[in-house]
Amino acid sequence: MTRRDEEDPTVPDRGERELAELLAEAGPREEPPREDVAAALSAARFAWERRIRERTAQPEAREGAREDRARRSGAEASAGRGDDAEAHRAQELEAQAPGARDRRKTVGRPAPTADQDRTRRAPVPGRRVVVAALAIAAALLLAVGLRLRDSFEEPLMAPSIATVEVAVGVVELLDDGRWRSLAEGSPVPAGAELRTGAQGRAALRTVFGTSLRADRATRWSLAAAERIELSAGSVYLDSGEVEGVVVATAIGEARDVGTRFLVGVGGEDMTVAVRDGAVVVDRGDDRFRVEAGIQLTVPHEGEPQRRQISPHGDLWSWTTEVAPPFELEGSTLADFLAWLETETGWTIAYDESSVGEPAESIVLHGSLDGVSPLEAPAIVLPGAEVSWRLEDGVLVVE
Repeated sequence: MTRRDEEDPTVPDRGERELAELLAEAGPREEPPREDVAAALSAARFAWERRIRERTAQPEAREGAREDRARRSGAEASAGRGDDAEAHRAQELEAQAPGARDRRKTVGRPAPTADQDRTRRAPVPGRRVVVAALAIAAALLLAVGLRLRDSFEEPLMAPSIATVEVAVGVVELLDDGRWRSLAEGSPVPAGAELRTGAQGRAALRTVFGTSLRADRATRWSLAAAERIELSAGSVYLDSGEVEGVVVATAIGEARDVGTRFLVGVGGEDMTVAVRDGAVVVDRGDDRFRVEAGIQLTVPHEGEPQRRQISPHGDLWSWTTEVAPPFELEGSTLADFLAWLETETGWTIAYDESSVGEPAESIVLHGSLDGVSPLEAPAIVLPGAEVSWRLEDGVLVVE
């Protein structure tokens, strides 16, 4: 590389080439776990919140502090003016003395020679490497800053990890010591404490797709997107494709294994009912596995009690009242029936002797807003010119 190349900032030097080679050799890094990203964003958000509160608190005190600093600066300036005048007078006397001009020529650092000047202008080894590293760090900080800025929809609010899909009656979130109402579409931040009223129910959707529904008089905390801390009432979860969702209570923890299940607390017991899949319940050193069709009642101490349950019926009926509505317009009959089976626990069967056009080819139109899954068949199926009947939890399409 020539000197001209070294002076040209567009030509990478050796340090920059080595850095580029190291980055290329390292290759793309794996994305961090989503839980870690959410935790980091939450921590940054709370730090930002504290800083904003500190800056907005006690403006009078900050103004007084500025006035005190101004007075001290003025006092120091007044005290220093006398010393400055004496120093100025001494400099004038020195300038009038014989040989003063010659002495002034030699005061300070001698002018550099031509070789020294070239050496001074020569690039310092590693300087561009440092600049490149700083540029990378700045870019990362900028990206994080933009990510945080975009997620801060409201001041003093932690990043949202869930959204309210359905709110019936009183649904509230504890915000800075006060309960405030939530409506459909409201964001729910990490660590939020929520409650429903005596006639209230709610459905939330986490950032990972889990459907969480809360019954009447329920109180819980959304510690993380996949961790719920339940202190009263009942919650129902449909984890979908996500595994490892945890519902923690004072008695124990229920961890799903890809399932739909219900957890309730009342009195001295914790109840876990599994509609589909399986759940592992931990109580201290004890572990119990609950399969589909089983309800497990776990006391603080002693042996849990098991009983068989149906995937449909009164135990689950409240969950359908806050089920997010199905997007009917443009969907097929097969899509609708699959949603119906998931929400109601019914089994869908086809009467092969009388079924007409395949369900996949029938396109539906309209809206199901305000219609529960239990009511939906009577509205949708006749409109699609499909006969049906419901017998002991089996919906037969004719």
